[in-house]
Amino acid sequence: MLSVSDPSTLQKSPEKGKYSFQEHPWVTLFSLTFLFLIMLSVGSNLGLGRLTFVFATFVVYFVLVPFFFHVPKGKTGYMQYLRDIRIANVRPMGRLLLLVITSWGILALCQGLGTIIYRASLGYSVSFNWIRLNVFNLSPDLQSNSVLASLPSGLEEVGWRGLFLVLFMQHYSEKKSIAITAIGFGLIHLLNLDMGREAVWVWAQVAWAACLGIFYAYLTLKTDSLWPAMLVHWLGNSFAYSLTWYVQVNAPLETWLVYNFVFSFGLLPTALLILWVRYFTGRWMREKKVSD
Repeated sequence: MLSVSDPSTLQKSPEKGKYSFQEHPWVTLFSLTFLFLIMLSVGSNLGLGRLTFVFATFVVYFVLVPFFFHVPKGKTGYMQYLRDIRIANVRPMGRLLLLVITSWGILALCQGLGTIIYRASLGYSVSFNWIRLNVFNLSPDLQSNSVLASLPSGLEEVGWRGLFLVLFMQHYSEKKSIAITAIGFGLIHLLNLDMGREAVWVWAQVAWAACLGIFYAYLTLKTDSLWPAMLVHWLGNSFAYSLTWYVQVNAPLETWLVYNFVFSFGLLPTALLILWVRYFTGRWMREKKVSD
């Protein structure tokens, strides 16, 4: 008996003689990055303020990509496109939310640990009351606009771990694709040089963004959903100041950057989070294998 498949779920091969962005991931990466920067400029000129990043994300990844570029998997239906980039995948919702909360908790603990170690290195006492008031006290960020201001950080995942990761995985292994998108995610932060930040700060940000980008990709593949990476990314940025302000205010710039790379966004949290996600998905979810 012949079965009839839903046409929207079928990956269509490019027409002969017609250029296919799907077959040229590097061209697609640079083209969409350039278009995204143009949309950021347009949004800024329109006076959109904090909505500028949301505007650029919507235009590029929810209009231009599915209707004109037809990536990551060729010309498909719109809902299939959303499933391909994993933004339509939200189940099992309860377990995904639990993984998000616990993962952010690990990230917050690493950030707080860096602050505690730095104060102890200065020879000052580190009492429970001091930690409660100066480390794990989230009121500075809750009372500011940090939670709202950090929303665009979650949207960064739509491009890097949503679209580009899937696109490159059609041409390279999963691990190579994780590395490519993590490095690309890090390098895009070089744009902060144009915002007046010190060069050493920007290059350090490139390093820790690439490092944590490995975790975001691993999390996305293991859960088969983009939402955990989006939410952990957003929460991690939202409360980083409350957890690390003591180092930011008191440490020399170079010292602060080292602590950021080791404790706040880099080596330690990336390693612990990957181990946690591997355990969690293997124990409580159907595990998604990351191949060589």
